[in-house]
Amino acid sequence: MEWQQVIGYYHVAKLKSFTRAAEATYRTQSALTQQVKALEEELDCQLLERVGKRKICLLRLGKDSTALPRC
Repeated sequence: MEWQQVIGYYHVAKLKSFTRAAEATYRTQSALTQQVKALEEELDCQLLERVGKRKICLLRLGKDSTALPRC
């Protein structure tokens, strides 16, 4: 698990948008998407539910994990 993956996921969960999270973290949307997918694969669980192209819902584990301390 890489710190950048966790930071990226945190911003996606907070902003509920890959595009806005990518802008906030100065990454491309596709790079951020890949990092979040890699984090989900490493944890062997789905953190986000992607509904359509623009809607993101946090799953239960995803909601619990947003309580990470802010840096």
